[in-house]
Amino acid sequence: MKKEIAVWKPISIILITMLVLACVAGFYIDEIRNTLLDDMKNNLKQIASSTTVSIHSRIEDRISTLENIAYMLENEATSDKTKLMEALRTASENSDFMRLGIADLEGNCITSDHQSFYIGDRIYFQNALKGKSSFSDTLSDKLAGFDLNVIAVPVVENGMISNVLFGASKTNELGEDLLVEIYDGKGFTAIGDNEGNIVLQSPSKAANKNLHNLSQLKFDNGFTVDQLKELKSGLTQFVSLKGEERYLAYMPLGINNWYVYSVVPVSVVTRRIQNIILIAAFTWIVVALVLSLILAYIFTMRKKNQKKLNEVIFFDDVTSHYNFNQFRVLAEQIFTSKNADSYTMIEFDISNFKLVNELYGYAVGNQLLKITMDMCEQDCQANEYCARNSADHFILLWKMHEQDAVRQRYHALIQSIQKKAHRENDYLTLEFHGGIYLLHGNENSFSKCHDRCVYAKSQIRDSKTEAYAFFSERMYENMLRHNRMEASIKKAFDNEEFKVYLQPRITLDDQRVHSAEALVRWDSPEYGMLLPGEIIPLLENRGSLEELDMYMLDHVCQILKKWIEADKAIRISFNVSRTYIFKPGFVQRVLQIIDHYGINHEYIEIEITESVIFDRSDALYSIVKELQDNGLYISMDDFGSGYSSLNMLKDIPINTIKLDQVFFKTDAINAQRAKAIISGILNLTHTLNIHSVAEGIENESDMKFLQRMGCDEIQGYYYSRPLSVSDFESYMDAFNKK
Repeated sequence: MKKEIAVWKPISIILITMLVLACVAGFYIDEIRNTLLDDMKNNLKQIASSTTVSIHSRIEDRISTLENIAYMLENEATSDKTKLMEALRTASENSDFMRLGIADLEGNCITSDHQSFYIGDRIYFQNALKGKSSFSDTLSDKLAGFDLNVIAVPVVENGMISNVLFGASKTNELGEDLLVEIYDGKGFTAIGDNEGNIVLQSPSKAANKNLHNLSQLKFDNGFTVDQLKELKSGLTQFVSLKGEERYLAYMPLGINNWYVYSVVPVSVVTRRIQNIILIAAFTWIVVALVLSLILAYIFTMRKKNQKKLNEVIFFDDVTSHYNFNQFRVLAEQIFTSKNADSYTMIEFDISNFKLVNELYGYAVGNQLLKITMDMCEQDCQANEYCARNSADHFILLWKMHEQDAVRQRYHALIQSIQKKAHRENDYLTLEFHGGIYLLHGNENSFSKCHDRCVYAKSQIRDSKTEAYAFFSERMYENMLRHNRMEASIKKAFDNEEFKVYLQPRITLDDQRVHSAEALVRWDSPEYGMLLPGEIIPLLENRGSLEELDMYMLDHVCQILKKWIEADKAIRISFNVSRTYIFKPGFVQRVLQIIDHYGINHEYIEIEITESVIFDRSDALYSIVKELQDNGLYISMDDFGSGYSSLNMLKDIPINTIKLDQVFFKTDAINAQRAKAIISGILNLTHTLNIHSVAEGIENESDMKFLQRMGCDEIQGYYYSRPLSVSDFESYMDAFNKK
């Protein structure tokens, strides 16, 4: 009996020990499971929150885009339907909306694709009439039959709502744009309302397209669709229509009582937990060690996933700093706090950064970007932010609002960047352009503030003296005027409001007019006579420089045809934009226009600037040779204003050079040096058998000097300003007779 007791005693102890260890292991396994499950749920909530912020921001961007279009239409004559529709079509072509439309106060609307219907009973229309921008639920398109969503904003005229502007997007395309997949494509997002209806269905393969309302699902934890009316976020579990258990994280979007639904299969979330439990079950003897490894693994994976998520969304690899997305989130928090009137927003960029990359390589360019970002970060104080926007563009948000103080601090920052860059690369001399906007207390749109910084910066883009500009109300009015002018460019082409003006070039040997340069003027009924300095940026923004180039050539040919018939033709030169000369078919298009009018090719001279050689000198050589082989003359405009003039003379067979007027803007200190340079250039042109023209000549002494130096032709106010065609003809006849 005692032997049996002695045998059973260790067995009992072992069994009890095993039971205790099993209980301990079970307790730890249960605790681990609960901890991991809570972490996974919190992670899912964080992802849902980040996704909701991203979707909200994208919707706000669409609303902001439509509001900007409404601002452009504010000053249009709404009673003039033709003018209004022209502006609407132009805006539609430059937006991401499927259709733009505008409705009167009764709800009668017309669209950019020439449709008319009634929307007075639509909620989004009624909200816009109350002055509130609105994003509609999913609607059925009356015209094409597919589902769509509509954004509507009020159009104000003289302080009163005069119309409602709306932009429509296909629901399926909107879903593809706004909604994202999560958990490596195994999860997805959708948008629904507070009654459980699916408003925007996810395009993900993981989504069930037959699900139209959450009430179709079986939920755990006592969750009901009625709880959505409380507009609170949460996490619940349900069984899908296909019988798969899934998690649903729901979070209010802040628009139309909508929610963002983030759905992930439970198996995806719990797979790692199940693996850990399985390992713990087989290795319960060393449970402490296993637990330590599991906790280390969980911590590492969580940090790695969080870091990867932050890098993807909020990190800039080039500067090793948070990116523009994070900057925007931080800035919008300032707007939410109603504390914007103590802040200043600045955007600046590096002048000729593209040239730095081309001359010194992308490694030097990236180093320069990092130096700039580092100095901005060092300059920022508490509750101030900075980031690289894109390329060489940087943005700052400083907690200061006094203009002189901002000016001094910005100047000091730029100097510190220049000094640091020069220490790292002593061959670099950097210049910056900046736009500065002092925020107001009622600011609620990041995009509008940023746009005003960008616009202020654009006003000094070509300035050689100004390095930054503050946005002002006058600048805002100019911006609106600029937008209206840009919108009327197409009509200006159709009505031939662009006029050819001619400036004579006087040959010094015989004092006669043998050639002229064609210059553009916009004779606008609304804005008066506009010069190239105001016309070219508008056309460049709109992408119409190529159209202007061919418009000018066509009208020059019309002038020459008339002169040829009158037996008084001379050569006319005109400028070609660098964006067009390299386009396929450029030469053929030029020859087609000239030959259409039967013009001898030697009467046409094409002017190019030296800046085009930075891009593709080999391609430029081929284009110039082809033009010359067809009898056209090629001249280099603004010779000496840049840094590659001599290289261009070496590489490109130019017929004529036009000395830039900068050589003749001298003072007592540099006058002799300028004359020596001019003399050397003219000697060089004689040696190379290149025709020479001096631009911008305004006094007799410069004319006499150039005559002694053997310059072939002179162009400038000393002889004549640019003239209309009829005035030029009178001038040429009188001058040549004299």
